[in-house]
Amino acid sequence: MTRAVKVTFVLSAILGIAVGGRLGYSQGADLGEASRSVEPIIASGVLSAFAERQSRYADPDHARQAAKLQISMLEQLRTAADDTSTRGQLGLAYVRLAVVEKAAGNQDAEHLALKQARVWLPVRSGQDASDERLEDLLKKLDQAGIGLRTPKTTDRTDGPAHSSLER
Repeated sequence: MTRAVKVTFVLSAILGIAVGGRLGYSQGADLGEASRSVEPIIASGVLSAFAERQSRYADPDHARQAAKLQISMLEQLRTAADDTSTRGQLGLAYVRLAVVEKAAGNQDAEHLALKQARVWLPVRSGQDASDERLEDLLKKLDQAGIGLRTPKTTDRTDGPAHSSLER
């Protein structure tokens, strides 16, 4: 090889490494920002699933604690990023708390939670936002699995599991 080819090769390699490093760094920073913006969504989904399961299977005290934990986290998230999704989730969390309080027989706490839910849930003028309608909305969302980020599990009480590991 001639000296000119060697110099061209070395300069091309240095330039390629520099440009590639710069582009890689900027794309890595963008990816890091994107992953940080997803973290609150994942956290709210996990807490939503936890609160739903606690309200379904746990005693009223634990269900109340789970609903209040979800509300607390969503309140903190709302201060960081106040968007309609967070507001809607916060409203549904208050509806869940109202359902728990109703099951526990705490009417005052139930009415207070429903009042808070109405603050956060977007309701169009002329739209019915009765207590029963809000509770029915939450029940339908829970049945559909909307807002839950964890996989559905099957009931293993009706027979043996059909796993490839057990065969």
